Amino acid sequence: MSARRTTLVAAREARGLSQQGLCVLTGISRISIARYEAGAHEPGLTAALILAQTLGLPVERLFAA
Repeated sequence: MSARRTTLVAAREARGLSQQGLCVLTGISRISIARYEAGAHEPGLTAALILAQTLGLPVERLFAA
């Protein structure tokens, strides 16, 4: 499991959110969130900033390699 996946999943789960719940809060599709969590795709700058803000983490911490 990659560090990115662990951090993103842990941050989402710590807030009691499902992928669908995070989708509703951010406007990012559930499929995209699943791909980010799996490490299959990298979020663009806008998506990364929205996820970081929603999850209450600095973007650098959320998406550190």
